[in-house]
Amino acid sequence: MILEPTVKSPALARAYCDGVLASSGWIDQCQDARLIVSELVTNAVVHACTEIELNVTVTNDAIRIEVTDLGGGLPQLSQAEQGTRGRGLPIVEALGWVWGVVVLGCGKTVWCERDLGPVRSASMPL
Repeated sequence: MILEPTVKSPALARAYCDGVLASSGWIDQCQDARLIVSELVTNAVVHACTEIELNVTVTNDAIRIEVTDLGGGLPQLSQAEQGTRGRGLPIVEALGWVWGVVVLGCGKTVWCERDLGPVRSASMPL
């Protein structure tokens, strides 16, 4: 999904994430994943100010979220500042997701992944 760097982008990203997870049978994982998507897309909107590409991939046992932008600078894990800044990556880690950054020729991809294990939603056939 391609997003413009606007205040509407995090909401659009959350809806996209919900759709991917619901269609994959992992609707129970939406709350954490949508929070992560919202944080990473918001970071790209605020810091990169470029077009953003969001990918949410679901396999049989994992969710992977990738947010790519063309901005400079790299995200850093820091202590959350007072107020509303500096909380994104600590939230990712607190929820048990692993994350990293891939530096591109122009820009970067911030990714995170979470192992889902063998539990599936009740609506998903075995």
